[in-house]
Amino acid sequence: MRALAALLAVTAVLAAGCGGTTAQVGMGASSIVPASAPAFISIDSNPSSAQWRTIDALASKFPDKQKAVDSIKEDLSKQDVSWEHEVRPFLGKEFDFVWLDFQNKGMNFVALSTAA
Repeated sequence: MRALAALLAVTAVLAAGCGGTTAQVGMGASSIVPASAPAFISIDSNPSSAQWRTIDALASKFPDKQKAVDSIKEDLSKQDVSWEHEVRPFLGKEFDFVWLDFQNKGMNFVALSTAA
């Protein structure tokens, strides 16, 4: 589960800084997130979206991109978790990460996903 958390954190940071359109992203979950939440990150989970193409292009500039992807998949596999069968379907069309507050070392958060 630690590998999944790291993957989601890295993806959220990259997606937050990669631009792209946000016309539809965040439309669903943002309406149920409390206004007092200090951080809300919405990620378009569609692998052919502009966000993911930008992330892939950025990651492709690093020579060890595939090694990192393989390492993440291997770590998931060690925990009997499949990216294709368990993680990817969970992400749906949109994946949102909300910090409810920064207390408890930043562990007061929730992840939300729309149906695929």
